[in-house]
This record gives sequence, C-alpha cells and structure tokens, in this order.
Amino acid sequence: MSKSTLAKWALGANATFSVLCGGLLLVMPDTAARTILADPAGWGKGAAVALGLGLLGFAGLLAALVKGKHLSARRVNEVVWADIAWVLATAIFVTVGVDIWTSAGRLLAVDAALVVAGFALWQWVGAGRLPEVLSMVSVTLRQGEIIAELCRPVQAPSAVIWRVMTDHGRYSEVASNIRKSEVLEGEGVGMIRRCEGPKGESWTEVCDGYEEGKSYSFRINTEAKDYPYPFAKLHGQWSLQQGSDAPMFSVKIRVTPKGGALTAIMMFTLSKASFHGILIDLGEAWAARMEKEAEDGWSNVPNAGLATA
Repeated sequence: MSKSTLAKWALGANATFSVLCGGLLLVMPDTAARTILADPAGWGKGAAVALGLGLLGFAGLLAALVKGKHLSARRVNEVVWADIAWVLATAIFVTVGVDIWTSAGRLLAVDAALVVAGFALWQWVGAGRLPEVLSMVSVTLRQGEIIAELCRPVQAPSAVIWRVMTDHGRYSEVASNIRKSEVLEGEGVGMIRRCEGPKGESWTEVCDGYEEGKSYSFRINTEAKDYPYPFAKLHGQWSLQQGSDAPMFSVKIRVTPKGGALTAIMMFTLSKASFHGILIDLGEAWAARMEKEAEDGWSNVPNAGLATA
C-alpha cells in the first residue's frame, strides 16, 4: 500500500457520498424540501437544487485530488477543514434554527454531519501519512484571468535543471496532460513546438520570450482545430532562479477562458483542483528527473539550450 492510499480512499469515499446526496437533491428537489424543511414554501426547491449542485462540485474537486499522482497533506487538510465547517454549520442550524426542520430533516442533517465528521477524521489520518511534497502551487483568479503558478526547489546544479527544462522532446514524460511534445522548427524566440493531448489532440506553441539559462515563454495556439480546452488565450512562462538554499524552477500559466466574467468564475471554481494537481505532478516528476540526471553526471554534458528536443 502506498503512503497516499489511505488519504485517497478517504477522499474517494467522501466524493461518492457527496455525489449520492447531491444527486438525490437534484433528482427529487421537491420531495427533499418537504422531507427536510418544516415550511419549504417557494424557496425549498431552489435551496435543494443549489445544495445539490454544490455537493456535486465539491465531489468534482475531491475526484481531481484523487486523480493526481502526488497528493499533498496541505490539500487534504483543506478538505478536512471544509468538512469540519460543514459539521459546525449543521450543529448551529440544528440548534438555533429548530423551527425550520422537520423531525426527519433534523435527523438526516445530524446523520449526514456524523458521516462527514468521520470522513474528516479519516482524511486527517491519511494526510499524516503522506510524504512531503516540495512543489508550491497557487491558483488564483484575477480580472477574468486564471493564473496558476508552480515553484519547486531542486537539489541539482542550475545547468542540469536548465537542460532538463529545455529538453522539449521529453516534456510529455513529466506533464500529465500532454502525451507527446516535439520541436518543429527554430530555437529561442520564434521556435515552434507541437504538443499532443491524451486523446491525440494537437496544437502548436510559439516561443515569444527567451533568456539563456533563466527563462523562456510560449504562446499557445488555442485556435487550433482540435485544441481540447475552452481557452481564448493561454500563455506559459518557465523560469530558473537561485533560491535561498537551492536552485528552483517555476512555471506560470495565464489562462483567459472563453466567455465572460461569469464563465471565468465558474471555470476557476471547477478547474482549480485540476490545475493544482497537474502542476504538483509536473513539479515532483520534473524535480525527480533533474535530481536523477545530476546523480548520473549529466551536468558534464554541454548545454544544448532551448533547441534541445
């Protein structure tokens, strides 16, 4: 059993319970409102639908965490705190808002809170067994743009780190959302590389910034015929810098979703965990390869720069 198995089983069980509860609320909102609320009036059905959608969204976030190869204790504990908040909110509503519940509704709410409390404990124990993940990731929404950032210190010479970063032909080995990558032409600014998605979708990326040994950036062709993501714009920057204790690489992805501000908010909510998982997997896999290359003495090979494929 791997160190992440317990946490992933707990998250998976939590997701399954959330899907079951959310599905029931969406399929039978009127029945749910009459069963749970003493006077559902006109708002009960809407509240049941909203809660059902929220539970399904929460289940999606948990599923994204389970899918990732490298699960961090911090992310699991965020779920633990969310579950604790649910339990506390239930305790308050059941105690203070006595008049809004039917007897069956109060019993169902308490039972659900006890189950959620059990998940919180299970996940907390699982988080304590997880190995340390050094990749630091943040995903934010700013003025309609999703910004995902990764930073990872590496115990390897800067020359080795840079060489691995510019080995585009093997980038797909560490990027879980890419099946194949290759350089089509050029080097430095203007270089074109092609990436292929997990289902064979392909698109090109053009290098629009390059500083030897420090950083490079790509503008992705989101207008490609079979580009698989609903993005109007996507720009990525990969950088190498010296940290306080060791060199570190960073990745900054800027995404503008298709549609307006509401679409951006919805996509951010639904995709935050996926972005986080993809970048954590990339950071840990890339760092492992860099450190292995350093151990194998790859630092003695002349630097091939951005054109290395």
